Amino acid sequence: MHHKQPLNRRSYANFRNYRLVAEAERMRFVPSMTNKALLLVLFTAALAVFMIPVIAQWHAGTLAEAAQSSGAMVYAGCLLGFLLLSGWIYRVALKPVVFDRRCDAFYYGKNSAKREARLGEVCGVQVIAKVVYANSRRHASYELNVLRQDGKRFKVLDHCQQDFLQDEARQLAHFLKVELDYIDAT
Repeated sequence: MHHKQPLNRRSYANFRNYRLVAEAERMRFVPSMTNKALLLVLFTAALAVFMIPVIAQWHAGTLAEAAQSSGAMVYAGCLLGFLLLSGWIYRVALKPVVFDRRCDAFYYGKNSAKREARLGEVCGVQVIAKVVYANSRRHASYELNVLRQDGKRFKVLDHCQQDFLQDEARQLAHFLKVELDYIDAT
């Protein structure tokens, strides 16, 4: 099996960020609790940083005066923007990857109408072992892709836990009734 796109040499997760949920007519890669918890911790920490000036003003007894200043509207706008952006990132980062026989579709998210391919167009499952660089350090990462008949490659997930990824790739290839290909690009 061949692919047209170059390999991504950055890794986005050094932990198992998705887990496979296998059902009779559907397979879904859903975000792991670790993935959700990590994003929530990061958003909460960033929100706490936003709240430091508010708490300082409240502690000093000048919160009411500060709330009436022109800078308060700018600050409130920035805070609202941060909250909206955080919600959007959380939603986008935690989209499931779905392979559904009932609607003959492979898609990201919850809307099967926005499918990437009909299941019949998927001709293979691919696991690529690659070297990635994070913080000037080199380590192994594994990418799970599905291939469409026209050569287009779709990334399903990417993490450093080879055993889990290979097992999930075997299950997906069996479910789709397609070939599984291992590529060592290290």
